Amino acid sequence: MSVSDYVSITALVVSVLALGISLLRNRWMSKQLKLSSAISVVDWLEAARPDRLKLYKVREEKKPFNQWSEDEKTAANNITRKLDILGLLDSLGYLDQRFVDRFYAIPAKEVFEICRDWLNDERTRRGEQHLWEFQQLAQRIEAVKDNHPALAKTEHWQILERGNAPNTR
Repeated sequence: MSVSDYVSITALVVSVLALGISLLRNRWMSKQLKLSSAISVVDWLEAARPDRLKLYKVREEKKPFNQWSEDEKTAANNITRKLDILGLLDSLGYLDQRFVDRFYAIPAKEVFEICRDWLNDERTRRGEQHLWEFQQLAQRIEAVKDNHPALAKTEHWQILERGNAPNTR
Protein backbone atom coordinates (compact mmCIF):
# COMPACT_ATOMS: atom_id res chain seq x y z
CA MET A 1 0.00 0.00 0.00
CA SER A 2 1.10 3.45 -0.75
CA VAL A 3 1.31 6.42 1.58
CA SER A 4 -1.80 7.94 0.02
CA ASP A 5 -3.71 4.69 0.77
CA TYR A 6 -2.66 4.94 4.44
CA VAL A 7 -3.71 8.57 4.53
CA SER A 8 -7.09 7.69 3.00
CA ILE A 9 -7.67 4.84 5.46
CA THR A 10 -6.60 7.01 8.39
CA ALA A 11 -8.92 9.80 7.23
CA LEU A 12 -11.78 7.29 6.94
CA VAL A 13 -11.14 5.91 10.45
CA VAL A 14 -10.96 9.41 11.93
CA SER A 15 -14.20 10.36 10.14
CA VAL A 16 -16.00 7.25 11.44
CA LEU A 17 -14.76 7.92 14.98
CA ALA A 18 -15.82 11.57 14.75
CA LEU A 19 -19.26 10.50 13.51
CA GLY A 20 -19.61 8.02 16.37
CA ILE A 21 -18.59 10.59 18.96
CA SER A 22 -20.97 13.12 17.42
CA LEU A 23 -23.87 10.65 17.54
CA LEU A 24 -23.16 9.81 21.19
CA ARG A 25 -22.91 13.49 22.08
CA ASN A 26 -26.20 14.25 20.31
CA ARG A 27 -27.89 11.36 22.11
CA TRP A 28 -26.60 12.62 25.47
CA MET A 29 -27.70 16.19 24.68
CA SER A 30 -31.14 14.95 23.65
CA LYS A 31 -31.50 13.09 26.93
CA GLN A 32 -30.43 16.19 28.86
CA LEU A 33 -32.95 18.31 26.97
CA LYS A 34 -35.74 15.82 27.78
CA LEU A 35 -34.70 15.89 31.44
CA SER A 36 -34.76 19.69 31.48
CA SER A 37 -38.17 19.68 29.78
CA ALA A 38 -39.51 17.16 32.30
CA ILE A 39 -38.36 19.29 35.21
CA SER A 40 -40.03 22.34 33.65
CA VAL A 41 -43.27 20.38 33.19
CA VAL A 42 -43.18 19.25 36.81
CA ASP A 43 -42.69 22.82 38.02
CA TRP A 44 -45.46 24.06 35.74
CA LEU A 45 -47.99 21.39 36.72
CA GLU A 46 -47.12 21.45 40.41
CA ALA A 47 -48.08 25.13 40.43
CA ALA A 48 -51.62 23.94 39.61
CA ARG A 49 -51.75 21.47 42.52
CA PRO A 50 -54.13 23.69 44.56
CA ASP A 51 -56.62 23.59 41.67
CA ARG A 52 -56.34 19.82 41.52
CA LEU A 53 -56.96 19.58 45.26
CA LYS A 54 -60.13 21.70 44.88
CA LEU A 55 -61.39 19.23 42.31
CA TYR A 56 -60.56 16.25 44.53
CA LYS A 57 -62.67 17.91 47.22
CA VAL A 58 -65.54 18.22 44.72
CA ARG A 59 -65.20 14.49 44.08
CA GLU A 60 -65.12 13.65 47.79
CA GLU A 61 -68.25 15.72 48.37
CA LYS A 62 -69.91 14.09 45.33
CA LYS A 63 -70.94 17.58 44.29
CA PRO A 64 -72.86 17.63 40.98
CA PHE A 65 -71.55 20.01 38.34
CA ASN A 66 -74.62 22.25 38.51
CA GLN A 67 -73.66 23.04 42.14
CA TRP A 68 -70.02 23.91 41.47
CA SER A 69 -68.89 27.34 42.62
CA GLU A 70 -67.16 29.77 40.29
CA ASP A 71 -63.93 29.03 42.14
CA GLU A 72 -64.32 25.30 41.40
CA LYS A 73 -65.08 26.01 37.73
CA THR A 74 -62.00 28.24 37.55
CA ALA A 75 -59.93 25.46 39.09
CA ALA A 76 -61.30 23.05 36.47
CA ASN A 77 -60.40 25.48 33.70
CA ASN A 78 -56.87 26.05 35.03
CA ILE A 79 -55.91 22.41 35.49
CA THR A 80 -57.61 21.03 32.37
CA ARG A 81 -55.90 23.61 30.15
CA LYS A 82 -52.53 22.57 31.56
CA LEU A 83 -53.38 18.89 31.08
CA ASP A 84 -54.53 19.68 27.52
CA ILE A 85 -51.07 21.07 26.81
CA LEU A 86 -49.48 18.06 28.53
CA GLY A 87 -51.56 15.83 26.23
CA LEU A 88 -50.35 17.75 23.18
CA LEU A 89 -46.69 17.53 24.23
CA ASP A 90 -47.17 13.82 24.95
CA SER A 91 -48.82 13.05 21.62
CA LEU A 92 -46.19 14.97 19.65
CA GLY A 93 -43.44 13.01 21.40
CA TYR A 94 -41.86 15.98 23.15
CA LEU A 95 -42.12 14.17 26.46
CA ASP A 96 -41.17 10.64 27.36
CA GLN A 97 -44.43 8.70 27.76
CA ARG A 98 -42.95 6.80 30.69
CA PHE A 99 -42.51 10.12 32.50
CA VAL A 100 -46.07 11.19 31.73
CA ASP A 101 -47.48 7.79 32.71
CA ARG A 102 -45.59 7.47 35.95
CA PHE A 103 -46.02 11.01 37.16
CA TYR A 104 -49.23 12.44 35.71
CA ALA A 105 -51.39 9.62 34.30
CA ILE A 106 -53.32 8.91 37.47
CA PRO A 107 -54.06 12.56 38.39
CA ALA A 108 -54.88 13.38 34.75
CA LYS A 109 -57.36 10.52 34.51
CA GLU A 110 -58.92 11.45 37.86
CA VAL A 111 -59.27 15.10 36.83
CA PHE A 112 -60.83 14.03 33.54
CA GLU A 113 -63.44 11.95 35.37
CA ILE A 114 -64.18 14.74 37.86
CA CYS A 115 -64.47 17.36 35.11
CA ARG A 116 -66.43 15.32 32.54
CA ASP A 117 -69.70 17.27 33.02
CA TRP A 118 -67.85 20.59 33.21
CA LEU A 119 -66.03 19.72 29.98
CA ASN A 120 -69.28 18.82 28.21
CA ASP A 121 -70.74 22.14 29.33
CA GLU A 122 -67.69 24.04 28.07
CA ARG A 123 -67.91 22.29 24.70
CA THR A 124 -71.47 23.46 24.18
CA ARG A 125 -70.03 27.00 24.00
CA ARG A 126 -66.52 26.44 22.66
CA GLY A 127 -66.89 23.45 20.34
CA GLU A 128 -65.96 19.78 20.35
CA GLN A 129 -62.29 20.60 19.79
CA HIS A 130 -62.02 22.31 23.19
CA LEU A 131 -59.63 20.36 25.43
CA TRP A 132 -59.50 17.54 22.87
CA GLU A 133 -55.82 16.79 23.59
CA PHE A 134 -56.68 16.36 27.27
CA GLN A 135 -59.42 13.88 26.34
CA GLN A 136 -56.99 11.95 24.10
CA LEU A 137 -54.46 11.83 26.94
CA ALA A 138 -57.13 10.55 29.35
CA GLN A 139 -58.04 7.79 26.88
CA ARG A 140 -54.40 6.80 26.30
CA ILE A 141 -53.65 6.53 29.99
CA GLU A 142 -56.89 4.88 31.04
CA ALA A 143 -55.29 1.61 32.22
CA VAL A 144 -52.18 3.09 33.83
CA LYS A 145 -53.61 3.16 37.35
CA ASP A 146 -54.72 -0.48 37.19
CA ASN A 147 -51.26 -1.45 35.96
CA HIS A 148 -49.39 0.55 38.58
CA PRO A 149 -46.92 -1.86 40.23
CA ALA A 150 -48.32 -1.04 43.68
CA LEU A 151 -51.85 -2.03 42.58
CA ALA A 152 -50.89 -4.82 40.19
CA LYS A 153 -48.68 -6.35 42.90
CA THR A 154 -45.63 -6.44 40.63
CA GLU A 155 -42.17 -5.02 41.02
CA HIS A 156 -41.97 -3.28 37.63
CA TRP A 157 -44.09 -1.39 35.16
CA GLN A 158 -45.36 -3.33 32.16
CA ILE A 159 -43.60 -1.99 29.07
CA LEU A 160 -45.45 -1.41 25.79
CA GLU A 161 -44.20 0.39 22.74
CA ARG A 162 -45.46 3.85 21.71
CA GLY A 163 -48.69 3.51 19.78
CA ASN A 164 -49.89 0.41 21.64
CA ALA A 165 -52.86 1.20 23.79
CA PRO A 166 -52.91 1.34 26.70
CA ASN A 167 -49.40 2.49 27.47
CA THR A 168 -48.66 1.14 30.92
CA ARG A 169 -44.95 1.72 31.22
